[in-house]
Amino acid sequence: MPPTAVAVGEVAGASGRDVLAAIAIGYDVATRAAMALNSQDLYIQGFQPTAVAGVFAATAVAGKLLRLSTVQLANAFGIAASFAGGTLEFLKEGTDTKRFHVAKAALGGILSATLAKGGMTGPRTIFEGEYGMFHAYSKKPMPEALLEELGTRFDILDTSFKFYPFCDGNAAPLEAALALVRENKLSLDDVESIHFRIKSFLIPYAVNFGGDTERKYRPKNELDAQMSLPYCIAAGIEGGGIVRLTDFEPERLRDPRLHAIADKVTAEGDTELDKIPLRPMSMPAICTIKTKDGRRLEKRVDYQKGDPRNPFTEDELRAKFRDCASDLLSTQAASKLENGIMALESMANVRQLSPLLSG
Repeated sequence: MPPTAVAVGEVAGASGRDVLAAIAIGYDVATRAAMALNSQDLYIQGFQPTAVAGVFAATAVAGKLLRLSTVQLANAFGIAASFAGGTLEFLKEGTDTKRFHVAKAALGGILSATLAKGGMTGPRTIFEGEYGMFHAYSKKPMPEALLEELGTRFDILDTSFKFYPFCDGNAAPLEAALALVRENKLSLDDVESIHFRIKSFLIPYAVNFGGDTERKYRPKNELDAQMSLPYCIAAGIEGGGIVRLTDFEPERLRDPRLHAIADKVTAEGDTELDKIPLRPMSMPAICTIKTKDGRRLEKRVDYQKGDPRNPFTEDELRAKFRDCASDLLSTQAASKLENGIMALESMANVRQLSPLLSG
């Protein structure tokens, strides 16, 4: 949502306050569309929810900033469905389409809103119609979620921030494993096996894509590794809880020390964990470590660091920003951008942010 809002806001000459309002609306639409389409079911069917629901969020963001009328916005949502879609097949080879899905959703939303503003029409029953999104994409839709608590619940308040540079479904498992290692002062030589119970929809992402586990235990590229539970657990334990982008570089992927840890990891879907709603995003994990001296240690983590129920402090959030920006901007340029973002609400025109983004 923020990239869409800043891009459209720059063209529209929107204020920072308008951009923030558009972002908040986008988060609301994203969550509502994902819940109504039943995002867990979408995953199981092989769809990437970001690619399916994300375009409607981007349409709402662009529509707000382009000041579409009610009729124009309804048309824009109808048009947006033509851009909805994207499968999990990228998991097979760790290809770039996973990241492209996000960009495609933003592009589709901007184009849908622009076309609607210019007079193009789209089906207004795009969600509930006979051939609408609920019937075409979801086997178990929940239409009521689209409008539930509309105007009183704001989903941006339940936003998670990633602490680790990998699939968020691997975060709670890592924190559970790290807790057991630290609490019991375990060395890697003490550990016989590390087993996880996680939500079933995460299994294709994390440990077993259609029966193929090779790329999960011996990832071939960055995306393979970021989506792999065994690899992320290995990198996190070996790094003492610190995982950086350098852990996903080719030489690191071949590190036999990481392979030795990864080979101890197994996981299964847990039907009880499946019952926990995804809103706010919740991907709990139960870790069981068996030691070579016969102990069986268990730890459950419901909310990893960065979850709204286990949030960053402002200092931690700023530190995360600076770490992410360090490869792209000088320290001075990153500091100016950080301050600019924090002052966005009072910015008369979001175009003031543009030179700061380029460093």
